[in-house]
Amino acid sequence: VMLSRIEGTCDEDEMEIQQQTIDRFRDKENHGRRGLHARLSKHLSARHQLRLQHNPFLRCLLHILWSPRFESVMNAVIFANAVFMGFEVGARINGEDMYFYSLTEQAFLIVFLLELLMHCVVYQTAYLRTGWGKLDF
Repeated sequence: VMLSRIEGTCDEDEMEIQQQTIDRFRDKENHGRRGLHARLSKHLSARHQLRLQHNPFLRCLLHILWSPRFESVMNAVIFANAVFMGFEVGARINGEDMYFYSLTEQAFLIVFLLELLMHCVVYQTAYLRTGWGKLDF
């Protein structure tokens, strides 16, 4: 139940838009990280759901997070990070210079922190209570 419905301050058109927004959240259950976005939307306050609906910046972030392209890019970054970690172990064993690996490690850290920040901005603390959020954090 949306906040404005409780307060009785919106008309029928606004209630329809709000219901469509809720339905869009629920429709995403079969997409993304195993329905993460749909499960998170159930834990957002009505006020934050309204904020998501009306704030262009949050809508843009939400669109990016729901994008299959973003998910593919993040999966590729995770895979590349794992590969570089393997090469780094080999380089340590062989006594090679670690400067390049240090830079790549910091680059991956920045990318992962930006993703975490995007999730926290959109979903607030609800993201940190999910399994993916705990794994990322």
